[in-house]
Amino acid sequence: MIHREKIITYLLTLIVVFAFHGFNNAYGEQDLSSGKAGIKLPPSRFVENGVSIEFNARPFNNGVKQKGGKGNTGIRAGDEVKLEFVVTDAHTGVPLKGMAPDSITKRSLVATTQKGVEEAMIYIRTRAVKRGRMNAGHPPLMESSYIMCLNVEDNTIAVINPFMKPKTVVKTIELGEQGVDLCMAEQGAYLYITCKSGKVLVMDCARLKLSGSIKVGKNPHHIELQPDEKYVWVGNDGDGTVSVIDHETGSLVKNIKVGNGHHEFAFTDDSLLAFATNRDDNSLSIIDIFKLKVVQTVKTGDRPHGVAYSTLGKYVYTANEGSGDVTVYDVINKNVVQTIKTEAGTRAIRFSDDERYGFAVNKMSNSVSVIDIGKNKVVKTVPTGIRPESVIFSSKYAYVRNVGSPDVTIIKLEGFERVGDIPVGFEPPNSVELEEGHLDIGDSFAAIIPDPVDGFVYTIMFGDKETSFKYKFVGKGPAKVEFYWRGLKEVAPGVYSRILKFDKPGFHSVGFYIGNPELAAGFGIYVNPSQ
Repeated sequence: MIHREKIITYLLTLIVVFAFHGFNNAYGEQDLSSGKAGIKLPPSRFVENGVSIEFNARPFNNGVKQKGGKGNTGIRAGDEVKLEFVVTDAHTGVPLKGMAPDSITKRSLVATTQKGVEEAMIYIRTRAVKRGRMNAGHPPLMESSYIMCLNVEDNTIAVINPFMKPKTVVKTIELGEQGVDLCMAEQGAYLYITCKSGKVLVMDCARLKLSGSIKVGKNPHHIELQPDEKYVWVGNDGDGTVSVIDHETGSLVKNIKVGNGHHEFAFTDDSLLAFATNRDDNSLSIIDIFKLKVVQTVKTGDRPHGVAYSTLGKYVYTANEGSGDVTVYDVINKNVVQTIKTEAGTRAIRFSDDERYGFAVNKMSNSVSVIDIGKNKVVKTVPTGIRPESVIFSSKYAYVRNVGSPDVTIIKLEGFERVGDIPVGFEPPNSVELEEGHLDIGDSFAAIIPDPVDGFVYTIMFGDKETSFKYKFVGKGPAKVEFYWRGLKEVAPGVYSRILKFDKPGFHSVGFYIGNPELAAGFGIYVNPSQ
């Protein structure tokens, strides 16, 4: 009898153990990558039609890069995870640039056996193929994007989802003080906001909440990220300094004394030199980024405002608002080589995407001076609306934001002809900048235009002759915008990456797709329970 009771007790114990084991498997609590269940993750490399795709994933918590490898890297529930796809020619190993791919993820409850993992991978790849065909010949859908809008009258950041209807504002973040300018970092993982009080606020975009505050100089205004994303630069208009913030640690590294007045920034593409305009001193400060020290100060024209660096010519161009000209500084020989006469009120200068031409925006004369970079010469002056402020480019057009008239002037890059003006709002905004943030739509882009007067944020698809979308109820005084693309970004030639948060443990299949040429791959990661 006693022997029989022992056997029954033993069998019941086994049943409970196996039931618990099955429960854990069904909800993804067992580490499939550990080999305990004899289940292997899918390969981290996929090859098809001569294209190789290699997949890596690693934790990326609080912006700190952590150790990791291919496929599964000790990721735990609640982690922010950096997904990385390296796309190369399978035969030569040459990186495939400009592919415009995207990715999708799905947690699978059936992936508790090797067959379940295989079924999950078939499902995710089928979905990836379908998504790729939806976007054939086009960059990824805009559904992976947010617009971050700074409202200067109610001191908030509005997070806009362009595809969420009818209400487009995902969340409104209270700043508690007046913001001035915005800067995105780490693939949109963090947003930096300068404030009049003398600090920079840091917003965690994955969690959509403020995560820090950094004390800088007096009256901070313009803020910009250097190309390698090591430092964030802040121009302090009130004390003639620029503040340098270490992006990885989120701390102030140094306040550098430059000159007086408003500061704008440009950087060499290798992040070795920074250039800061000093509007009240009529000068340009050249800063050695490694030493964080001003190594040269050069005289410019009167009241330099905008500044741009040419990677082709190795020249720096300052737009001098007071003297109506552009100063050209030779980075190699370390001297000013030329002054290009433009028009009254030259406020900003930017290059077309191919860098062949610089567009100097002349605010007082209502025009744009087109500069041939090869000749350092104005080749055409194009009329705009009233008081043009800034300019951005598509492959075929320049878009000039006018603040004295409620419109955007379109200029065709071939022949530099004025195509027309697109109405934006009902009254001139008087003081607003068109940021470089843009939306990827089809095989073109769209400009984002905030209007602090009517409270709308507008978008114009490049190539259209009217506004494409407008978003209302975003807040009071929308004046600055940054584009937060949550999909894949090309962070190096052929390397496409994004950051996602994985809240639930278990097996997650990861689909990767390209619309043109059509290509879809499937990978997998295992997310362990949180500690």
